[in-house]
Amino acid sequence: MLLSAVLLITVFVPITVNAEETETWTPDDAVSEAISAYVSTLGGVHPTPYRKGGRAIAWGCCAFVNEVWKNVFGYDTYDLQPETVNSYGRISDVYTFLEENNAKPGDILWSHGAGQHYVILHAWDRNGMWISDGCMGGTVCHNNEYMPYDYYGFYNGSCVMTLYRLPEKLYYAFLDNLPDDVSEDSWYAQAVAKALDKGYMSQDGTVFEPDSLVTYGSLFQSLYMLEGSPEVSDHFFSAYDGYWFNDAVNWAVEENLVNKAALDQFDPYAIVTREKLATILCRLKLDENSNAVNAEALTGYADYEDISDFATYFIQWAVDNGLINTVDGNILPLKEVTRGELAQILANWQKI
Repeated sequence: MLLSAVLLITVFVPITVNAEETETWTPDDAVSEAISAYVSTLGGVHPTPYRKGGRAIAWGCCAFVNEVWKNVFGYDTYDLQPETVNSYGRISDVYTFLEENNAKPGDILWSHGAGQHYVILHAWDRNGMWISDGCMGGTVCHNNEYMPYDYYGFYNGSCVMTLYRLPEKLYYAFLDNLPDDVSEDSWYAQAVAKALDKGYMSQDGTVFEPDSLVTYGSLFQSLYMLEGSPEVSDHFFSAYDGYWFNDAVNWAVEENLVNKAALDQFDPYAIVTREKLATILCRLKLDENSNAVNAEALTGYADYEDISDFATYFIQWAVDNGLINTVDGNILPLKEVTRGELAQILANWQKI
């Protein structure tokens, strides 16, 4: 791995750091290696300003991160809308911030406390971060010795951090690690990559089976994991003890996602329809959204009469919140949900 163009930095020291051990720490990741290899070709200086379409659109460290993304991943930050997450507080919170947001090699970290500064993230742990740094003057910092990082006060004291996440589909496609049956260009690729990355959906060997239909057992398992796999106090389905979805379906009963008065009719292998999915997802958010929709608006859709009476409110809520898209003026409430659709719907649902 080429180290001449990356800088190992510390932004917090919650534990004693052995400098000799830290110097040998190198990110073991194909994305990080590709970033380092490209940055090393710059010879310590990168083009600034960054030009796109013949116009100068970025300078300094901002030009650097665009240069890296464009040449390593084929996209700069103006080609797409990377997911962003923010943190407010002291710099000692950075480790928790990166951990909670599952920071990856290739992500852009922006510090805008004492000033503004962008870096490309390679790896991180409690001892510090390994980055490629564009610096404000256009010089790529390169020093493979362990050293503290205090660039004009960035990553010091009180700080506001923004993480621009490299889209998972680009990350996984770069690693050639998307499931074999999920094309990078498919409309659900980003959502599938996120679901696999976060662990609330799984793949079977090298395939995801995006066209397979979703069962209640698998739906509740995904929602249960998204909710942090809370402890289940009651067990309503003794027949399913030991099954992989057992805790999830019992949690669903506790959350009133399954009718307690009709437990004997519940089938975890039954297929979920769009209106049933809308109902379940809305019930988990009901306190926040109970007065947020006008169900009468559904009368404008061609297949309005196909919507079950119980689902009218929930369908409108799902449409209003961008979870269900209409198809040629139809809601398709009784259409069975595929795994690809579920991945996309859950990705949208998490943003509500």
